Amino acid sequence: MKNGYDMRRSLVFGTILVMAFMVSAAWAQTAVRLSIVTGGTGGVYYPMGAGMANVLSKYIPYAEATAEVTTASVDNCLLVGAGKANLALIMADVGWDAYQGKGKFNKKEPLRTIAVLYPNNMHIVTLEGQGIQKVSDLKGKRVSTGAPGSGTQVKALRVLEAYGLDPDKDMKRDRLGASESAGALKDRKKVEARLDLDHLERLRQATNVPLVLHGGSGVKQEYLLAAIKKGIAKVNVGTEIRQAYESALSESSAVAAAQDAVYERTSWLIRDYFGLAGTRTLITR
Repeated sequence: MKNGYDMRRSLVFGTILVMAFMVSAAWAQTAVRLSIVTGGTGGVYYPMGAGMANVLSKYIPYAEATAEVTTASVDNCLLVGAGKANLALIMADVGWDAYQGKGKFNKKEPLRTIAVLYPNNMHIVTLEGQGIQKVSDLKGKRVSTGAPGSGTQVKALRVLEAYGLDPDKDMKRDRLGASESAGALKDRKKVEARLDLDHLERLRQATNVPLVLHGGSGVKQEYLLAAIKKGIAKVNVGTEIRQAYESALSESSAVAAAQDAVYERTSWLIRDYFGLAGTRTLITR
């Protein structure tokens, strides 16, 4: 009996070796391509994903890994769920929403966790001298809540709502990635420093020509309202409208929804942000 058991065990072991050799031979003939979806080039996910792709390609035989640029966590979950990517870097909050089919996700995504890479703490930053010491001070300010489709946006909106702030009504919201947000902080500081209200009034009096302010989306609200009284008859807010359109289109893939978002954002700018409702006579005089 013992000899028969040993023979059967040897046969099974030998079969496994043959199958392993066959699989190895098959892999040797065909490269395994892995797609790692990350985030924008200015954030953390892309350089980290690129490093992972390099290590996998270097140390795993026949593996060809590539880091893909995306808008980050939400889109990454959808790409993996649809079988269009193999690995994804995501925030835990978004991964849980995707697994449960909640929030931005219409259905449960079949995701599995491989590893926790690092503690992902959320930071809220501002410029010195803006009068912002706590989250509630963001009311009435211009705030970048992250790129559409990113985990940053999901977490930012939840934090704001936890403090009783409506992201669409209590502030002027930008939907920018990490590097774009940093750039906007620097650019905004420069624009406010250049806006000379007394000079605007002198121009209007000297020329009697309606003045146009380009780059209005980057100017502080109080400056804009004062500039309108000093002679500005037109404010260029094309960036604001474009961002509303692109964000809605990214979230719903419906042009009609994007058009509605443009209407709502334009109405909010005129009615709530600039307070221009009923001022046509002032603009056209």
